[in-house]
Amino acid sequence: MCTGSVRHPMYLGAACLFVGTPLLLNSAYGLALGLFMTLLLMARILGEERVLRQGLDGDEDYMQKVKCRLIPFVW
Repeated sequence: MCTGSVRHPMYLGAACLFVGTPLLLNSAYGLALGLFMTLLLMARILGEERVLRQGLDGDEDYMQKVKCRLIPFVW
């Protein structure tokens, strides 16, 4: 189970902007685009973590300590 912290807080902020702004502006097209951009961020996170796991000492321990990648208590 994830704790309350996430490994990529900047990406979490970006995802909130991508989804929150269209909701604020009542834009269905913007919301669809924001959800798509969030999916792209999720794919980027997987690739970034793969590179960090190979090239950064201690990153595996950090990943074990902070379980959630982007969404607290979920992923």
